[in-house]
Amino acid sequence: MTERPPKHRAVMDLGRDEWLDALGMDAADIPKAVIMEGSWWRAQRTEWRLSYLDDVRELAFPDMFYGFWQGTPIVYSCVYGAPRAVELAHLFGVLGTPRMVMIGTCGALDPGLATGDVVVPSQAVAREGVAHLYKTIDEGTGIVLSDPDLTAMGRSALENRGIRTADSLHLTWSSIFAQSGAMVEEWRESGYGSVDMEAATLFAVAKHFGFAATALLVVWDQLTADRSFLDPLTAEEQTCLDAANTAVFETALDIVAQVHRDSPQHQLEFRADAAAKRSPSDLLNELADKGYSWTSVTRVVGVSIPAIRKWRNGSSLSGDNRRRLAQLVALVNVLEEDYLIQDSASWLDMPLAQSSFTGIDVLAAGRAHELMQYAAEHVSSKDLLDSTIPDWRETLDDRFEVYEAPDGEPAIRVRSRDEVG
Repeated sequence: MTERPPKHRAVMDLGRDEWLDALGMDAADIPKAVIMEGSWWRAQRTEWRLSYLDDVRELAFPDMFYGFWQGTPIVYSCVYGAPRAVELAHLFGVLGTPRMVMIGTCGALDPGLATGDVVVPSQAVAREGVAHLYKTIDEGTGIVLSDPDLTAMGRSALENRGIRTADSLHLTWSSIFAQSGAMVEEWRESGYGSVDMEAATLFAVAKHFGFAATALLVVWDQLTADRSFLDPLTAEEQTCLDAANTAVFETALDIVAQVHRDSPQHQLEFRADAAAKRSPSDLLNELADKGYSWTSVTRVVGVSIPAIRKWRNGSSLSGDNRRRLAQLVALVNVLEEDYLIQDSASWLDMPLAQSSFTGIDVLAAGRAHELMQYAAEHVSSKDLLDSTIPDWRETLDDRFEVYEAPDGEPAIRVRSRDEVG
């Protein structure tokens, strides 16, 4: 029986372009990471955390701040509780942000946990009322997993800072005010080691959208010792708590920046830096040897064929043009060496999605990262064109013509410049 389509469309149904418009962002500005912090002390935490970032601005939605850490674009927001955390996770999950980290505090149920330890859970049990809506938690146990790689990186980075970490069976509950002594006893008897209000929510949304997520949660309350956040800490405990609160944010910054540096886009820039040290004539000769036409090179670099000829003969070129030429050579090497594409020149000239647009058109639009996603088979050719040349279905491209090839079969070729209107 065919399921009837819904009559109504609501916020959960909105797509990437709609959210970009609402935020006033371009697709190129989508952050590489989101760091959210579960804390009451929004003003103090926000001022403190944003002091680490460069070029900070508040997005169109309140308390969502966009900035840079070591060149990596990041969004930070102070959230409190699952209903607020899910907004940030869902929004940037739709946009395609690849990783998110939850930081904040938690209550200890395991007597072996001390104030200032950091729980980095490999799994969390969702009992906060939101995660189940994403249908990614285990129906029997309520368990949802964090990303193992990001979680391992977080633990290692914290321990390198001298912070003791733990991986307990973690519980995410709805409210700190809706927990009783009887509940604490039940939770401990059930084997839970720690409790917070946001982690499982983030993990569930991450599974839904396919991004990596982890949580770095500083132990504050000692619930099995009947000590809450209202009770004073010793000077030593306060020192440990302050050090851990600093360490979780710095660790979150470091691990997302490290993953970004290891990403294909960063590797492309690294190779471009190396290629830019070579002479322009050497770069052009490499492209020619690999079968690239000057027409393709000029479209990507954004210059004329006479300019290319001058460069081959030793004429100087601007810094911007040299960088674009080096990026093209770097991309060609990535396609052939990392993605095992043989004859990359013809692969880039291949029509996409039964259209007249090719990989060269995508590069000419400045969208090398999206092309690499296509080369890695992470997106289809239609998805590639939708994200890079949105009007490709409506655009009549008259640069090509059908002609009879020497073998008598029809073929496609680029029209001469005089024939293109």
